[in-house]
Amino acid sequence: MADNEFDGLDRLIEDSLDFIPPDDVVDHVSAGKTAFDLIIAGLALSTITLDILALGYILPLIGVVLLLLGFRRLRGENGWFKACFVISAVRCFSVAAQCIIAATVYHSTFMTTGAADITAQVSVILVFALIICLRKGILATQDCARLEPHAGGATALIIWYAVVCALALVKFEGLILVAGLVISFIFILRSLAKLARELDEASYAVHPSPVQVSDKALCITLFSLVIVGVVCGYVFLQRLPMQWQPEQETQTTELRRELLEAGYPERSLRDLSDKDVEMCRGFTAVCTNDGDQFDNGSGVTLMTVAVKLDEPGTRYRIFTHFEWHDARSCGTELLRVMPYYMRYDARLDWSPDGEVTGRVLYDADGTTMVSPYYKLDGSGTGSISSSFFGTSSIGILGSFSMPADSENQRGYIAYGTQSGATQTDELYIASDANYVHQYSVLQFPVQTAEEFVGTGSFSESFVTVWDSFSVAN
Repeated sequence: MADNEFDGLDRLIEDSLDFIPPDDVVDHVSAGKTAFDLIIAGLALSTITLDILALGYILPLIGVVLLLLGFRRLRGENGWFKACFVISAVRCFSVAAQCIIAATVYHSTFMTTGAADITAQVSVILVFALIICLRKGILATQDCARLEPHAGGATALIIWYAVVCALALVKFEGLILVAGLVISFIFILRSLAKLARELDEASYAVHPSPVQVSDKALCITLFSLVIVGVVCGYVFLQRLPMQWQPEQETQTTELRRELLEAGYPERSLRDLSDKDVEMCRGFTAVCTNDGDQFDNGSGVTLMTVAVKLDEPGTRYRIFTHFEWHDARSCGTELLRVMPYYMRYDARLDWSPDGEVTGRVLYDADGTTMVSPYYKLDGSGTGSISSSFFGTSSIGILGSFSMPADSENQRGYIAYGTQSGATQTDELYIASDANYVHQYSVLQFPVQTAEEFVGTGSFSESFVTVWDSFSVAN
């Protein structure tokens, strides 16, 4: 058939029509189909997520926004769809807030406290309420369209989500089961899409609720607020809060001089607090591994000093120092010390003696500023398996952050240890340490240096420096 014959057929069809439907009528007829398309896409993105890169946050955010847009069009149809719209708005706010929190240093704190559990529980309740209201809304719409009420897809979705929650509670894992759940979810979404087509084929006209802000403007506003929040998190909330104050004048000058003469490196000795210096009173020897240090490209070096507190060599005060050379402050830092009494392969001769102490320092405008660690945990509870030390206890952890304009950054952790061994001639002691330096802020969600060590995970935002020290009587 030639092109002019097609044109003639088009004109014949147009001439046979009494009138062309106005745009508002066309919009009403297609509004329901479009709304359900948005809802189905939103359910897919907000329910099945990928924990890769930042997709675990981005996809749910897009999903809840699509649900909001879909129910925004249907909220005037009946009270059930209006309830769905309200629930979607609450979920949209919650997911957006979680995205912003994930861009701050408080993300790990949020995830390890009851706040994350409460948020997850509330989210489950809201999803159940949304699906139930969706089912009720579909049944009410079918009744208005004079269709036989049926919502098998929505009912199946309720059952499917209940099964998923039950499996999550028992922490069930199984690839075959997961694949089955994903396939069944796809069939459920197809069933919901079929319900939307039935309404469309029945020529049921959905009357979109009047809005003052277009979908495009609403999406731009929502995503812009999230982006601004994330940027603010990266700019202002990447460091741990510290208690910086000017260093006080030392009161242990004579004892410091004795330690210096015994071999304690001067650049590290000056950083010790008077309390730590006093804990060395009566010492008999100083041992150090001061020398060429390996910084692993981080610009940070470690050094360990062991102060012998008695002549048999059964009591030590051990200091692990770190010092920055050409590193820069990007976020969180961690000094991890592994005492010999915490090592799995160690002899049982050694035990803790006294408290764990330490502090961090930096210079600015000719003034030395000092602060305790943001968190100094000497309990050594927990274990990690993918680290330089192999499978080991977590060790003594000191978490902190340095100001962006700081200079000459340094610090230390000190602990005491003693041995009950009767034969001291061959007594051996060791102390290992590593330092985790953050050199990039390009990570989402934000992970602290302590979380990086605790999970034994891999991240291109951190680099680790190691140090090993041992001494025998």
